[in-house]
Amino acid sequence: MVVFCLRRRCRGRRGIGAGTGGWDIGAIPYDPGYAPAVPTSFCQSKPNSLGCEPTIGFSGSPSVTGGVFDVTCDQTLNNKLGGHAGLGNQSGDPRFWAPLGSATGVGHDFHLQAGSPCIDAGDPSSPLDPDGSIADIGVFPFDAAWCPESFSTTYCTPGYSASGCQAAIPACGLSSASLPSGFVLHVTGVEGSKQGLFFWGPNGRQAQAWGNGTSYQCVVPPVKRGELLSAVGTQGACDAAYAYDLNARWTAKPNQNPGASAVTQAQFWYRDPFNTSNQATSLSDAVEFPVGP
Repeated sequence: MVVFCLRRRCRGRRGIGAGTGGWDIGAIPYDPGYAPAVPTSFCQSKPNSLGCEPTIGFSGSPSVTGGVFDVTCDQTLNNKLGGHAGLGNQSGDPRFWAPLGSATGVGHDFHLQAGSPCIDAGDPSSPLDPDGSIADIGVFPFDAAWCPESFSTTYCTPGYSASGCQAAIPACGLSSASLPSGFVLHVTGVEGSKQGLFFWGPNGRQAQAWGNGTSYQCVVPPVKRGELLSAVGTQGACDAAYAYDLNARWTAKPNQNPGASAVTQAQFWYRDPFNTSNQATSLSDAVEFPVGP
């Protein structure tokens, strides 16, 4: 709020009584008894890099010289590397998708990945997040469906499972030889209640028939593979989905990292015992991506 009131110094020729018919010059006539009210707040603040909301207050009495504004910050329920004193504060990798910039080099992505310590760690008295959970720490609430852009390309044809499912494998984020997380392979449309795993290699594309069924091995061997993932979804339905952070895998298993600049292919394998092929397993389509530094 801005107040345009005349101070006592604006007397005579400076404005007071100098208007037509003795009226003061200005939007509001001079009042020697006027004292502006001390403001309590005048805008909604936004969290800073520590996650806290600065608040601005006013100290001193209104006078011709004015008061002194001061800024304070209630630093609680934050996540900051190295830690910070305050109720509910924590220290750890917040697991942003792309804090150093997106895969295409346009902007940064501060959405939270699954497993972030910021999820459900905000102020419990704040409004709930869109998914109905406790507020998260950070500017964006966690969104399990969030998939940032990447340089990946899908290719090859997924096989049909015994229940007619075709598994599709997109990739999200920035593939990196050095980042600890942020490049996730997703697969959807997998037949439910079946175990599976991701495998990859930097040796090129192919479309090698997988037994006598409809699947193809689309990654040229030799390949590296992740651990066997527990079965999810409904038996006989195509509702199983899996996600796997390759950057995190390569951090834990450096010998499986193809290295910066390597063009890499990946695919998903899953058990399919009632398949009519002689493999009793099926494969998704494939995805190809360059590995960044």
